[in-house]
Amino acid sequence: MNAEGVAVHLHYFSEEKNNTEDKIQPYCASIHYYKRNITFKNVLKSIPYIVQTRNDTKLLENIQNDDFPILFEGLHTTFLLNHPALKNRKKIVRLHNIEWLYYGKLFDLALGLKDKLYFYFEYKKLIKYQSTLENSQALLCLSTSDTTYYTNRFPNIPTTFIPAFHQNTESKTKIGRGEYILFHGNLSITDNYLPIVRLLKNQLKNCQLPIIIAGKNPTEHLIETVQRFKNIQLISNPSYEDLETLIQDAHINIIFSEIETGVKLKLINTLFLGRFCFTNHAAIIGSELQNTTILVDENNIEQQIKHYFQQEFTTELLTERIKYLSLYNNKKNSIQIISYL
Repeated sequence: MNAEGVAVHLHYFSEEKNNTEDKIQPYCASIHYYKRNITFKNVLKSIPYIVQTRNDTKLLENIQNDDFPILFEGLHTTFLLNHPALKNRKKIVRLHNIEWLYYGKLFDLALGLKDKLYFYFEYKKLIKYQSTLENSQALLCLSTSDTTYYTNRFPNIPTTFIPAFHQNTESKTKIGRGEYILFHGNLSITDNYLPIVRLLKNQLKNCQLPIIIAGKNPTEHLIETVQRFKNIQLISNPSYEDLETLIQDAHINIIFSEIETGVKLKLINTLFLGRFCFTNHAAIIGSELQNTTILVDENNIEQQIKHYFQQEFTTELLTERIKYLSLYNNKKNSIQIISYL
């Protein structure tokens, strides 16, 4: 939005201040940092933990120093959405997913009792808390499926699908063939590593093709699983540049998800950088990118891998993909958000 002449006054929470401000300073008229309060007592509050931990009296003071429109980036930032002091301000919420549904699925997937309890109570609190969105003048969603849900849940609030922003300005996909299969993502998140583990233990246990798994903080469960296979390489915490190269040089990128909500940024990045992209239904739903990927399920993935590993990624395939990626044009979508502000 900065590129479109809009002054951005950024307020953000983090557990500790880092060098992020140096990178985003050129794009902001001002930046305000607040320490996220992650103490255990906030788990016991009636407000969801992800919201309660982003509460700071200084934030309210700073916001009241002007009368600019307020864009809440994600439900977790909305602690002040229904504050009486902001009653007459224009307030818009950018929703990343259906949070209660997301946490409910995390509860289903969680392995330990501690995680089970946390996700369950957060799920229950988020169901109740979402009613606070009635204090917003507009809801902006990242997927068409989420847009449908929030339109039905809040029929009196304008609700629109505006695709996610990303770091890509043009396609960098290479034509031809790659030499390996790639899984990537934040490997500490259940939604990312569980599909990988399940595929390796079942449908891909006899696959002899080179497989690379790359991402942030892989779990011990994943590490132990990978150690059983001679054809699999695990790359922990690659730099962005290294990960970009891995995506570009792979022949097949596999992006599976367990949760049918929100949008997967790694899917968008892969389609701008990589060759063939395999997805399941949960990873693609609501993105409007179903024509850019190969939809597979776990029962036929081995057969599909064998087939596509014999195919070249052609200029024609790339041209067709780029047509659909035009929906994810950052400039066009930022202008749409500005129209609401």
